[in-house]
Amino acid sequence: MTGFWLVVVTMGLGFAFVTGETFDDPGGWAAVGYVLTWAVPLAALLLVVTRWPAWAARWCWVAVLVPIGFAAWGLVDIDAYRSFQDDVGPVGAVLVMVIGTALAFLGRHAEHTLTAGVAMLAATLVPPALLALSSGEMMRSAMIVAVPVLVAGLLYLFAGLQAHRGHHVGRHAVA
Repeated sequence: MTGFWLVVVTMGLGFAFVTGETFDDPGGWAAVGYVLTWAVPLAALLLVVTRWPAWAARWCWVAVLVPIGFAAWGLVDIDAYRSFQDDVGPVGAVLVMVIGTALAFLGRHAEHTLTAGVAMLAATLVPPALLALSSGEMMRSAMIVAVPVLVAGLLYLFAGLQAHRGHHVGRHAVA
């Protein structure tokens, strides 16, 4: 439960900050469009993980590939990657925020805690590693946002491993 609240509170504050900054610059209808580009997928992901968690657990890796794929673009052309982020904002950080929040909700389902934890670790560790390979530096905004998701991912991983170990111990004791 600690990992869940860590992500919900910090990402909630992060989403408020990103929304405020977006309405400050560029403002107007462009800001509405930018906010909707992450708010609509976030709402859809939250709907799926809360209503159909078993299905979401099988497909969460597709969502995790989005920030990884975006960071992989930096391997191909770091200048275009930086230019795009300068033009539209910290896309990589927002991707981690959206995916991390959805995975935190998925991890509340005991049978999917381990999957959510591993997926959170992949979403937070692989993109910065790819960017470090391409440019020798990591994107600070993505790293700052990733810390709560990374900590929650570790908590989910440990909780999921404990539950998994307890399940196997109990099953062998009966047999």
